[in-house]
Parts: sequence; structure tokens; C-alpha cells
Amino acid sequence: MLTLMYVAVAISTLIVFLLFRLQASKLKKRKGDSNYRYKRMWGIVFVDSVIFCMLFISIAFIFPFLEWHLGAKDYQIEDEVLGETDIKPISQSNNNIYVREQYDSNNNKKYIVNVGGRLQEYDSSSTTIDENNINKNNVRITDVAEYNVYELRGRGIIVNCVNDMYANVYINNTQKIYLRKKNQICVPQNAVEKSK
Repeated sequence: MLTLMYVAVAISTLIVFLLFRLQASKLKKRKGDSNYRYKRMWGIVFVDSVIFCMLFISIAFIFPFLEWHLGAKDYQIEDEVLGETDIKPISQSNNNIYVREQYDSNNNKKYIVNVGGRLQEYDSSSTTIDENNINKNNVRITDVAEYNVYELRGRGIIVNCVNDMYANVYINNTQKIYLRKKNQICVPQNAVEKSK
């Protein structure tokens, strides 16, 4: 919604500025005393302020309302971040390894992670690993709830803003269906020790 407000302010300001310049140039060409011009200029400022407010309200509130009620909607998967926890290297001898991959007796893959000084196991079926050098200073594990949310179809700035206003996963949305809880481990490149 905040993005739509910024867009509304930018568009409204541009249109009102161009309109004011046009009106002011016409007023300068007109003959008359300075008192008449002064009163007329304040009238122009008032009218332009009303136009600005109408444009802002239309772009920030009425357009999203119409888009939500007239646009095509469908169920789409969205994530709700429940919490984040910093993780530490598995061993003090090798500060570059944050995750150890292991297999149990049934050949199921598990991830071992050092959370708060204790080693914890995470099942690979509900855990994803994001190996990226962007995560070098922000090594963490994120708990995420996955929902099927009834929202506008498509992607883009406008659609995302309207979905945030009317179908946000963080608000009490009656048309969201809980799917599962998953974990995402964000570590730097080559920070996972693969089992042999």
C-alpha cells in the first residue's frame, strides 16, 4: 500500500505542477490589476489542491478497490515468516561450515545446524538451503508457514500492492488455507558439508 501511495503522490504532483504552470502562464498574459491576479492565483492554488487530493485518493484507494473487486483471482502459495534465528558454525575448528548433511538408518536426509550452541536436526523434506554469498554476514534459519491464499492473479508492482491491501497473509484472512511449516537455511556458498 505504501508503494501505491508513493506512486499516487508522484503522479498527482506531476499533473498538478503542469496544470499550475499552464494556469499561471495564462494568468500572467491576462490584463488586470495585481489585486485581481492575487485573488485569482489563490483560487488556482485551491482548485489545484482539490485536484491533487482527488487524484491521490483515486490512485491510492479507489483504483486498488476496483482492481480487487473486478480483477481475476485465484489461490496462490504465499509464505508467512514466523521467525528467524542466527546460526553458528558446526565446529570451532572450521568456521566456514554451518550445515552438515547426514542420512539416518532409513536413508532419509537430515541437516544438522548449530542453533544457539546446540546442534539441531532438520528434515530435508521440510527444509530448503539457500547457498548464496549475499548471506555471508546474515547466516540464519527462517521458520516459514506456507499458505494457499485467495488473491489476484499475476505479478507486478500494482498487483502485489493490491494483494497486500486485501489478501495479505499476515492479516486475519478467512480465505487462506494452511499448507505446511517449512524451514529455510540461509548460508554462504560452500557452507554445507555433504555426507559421503
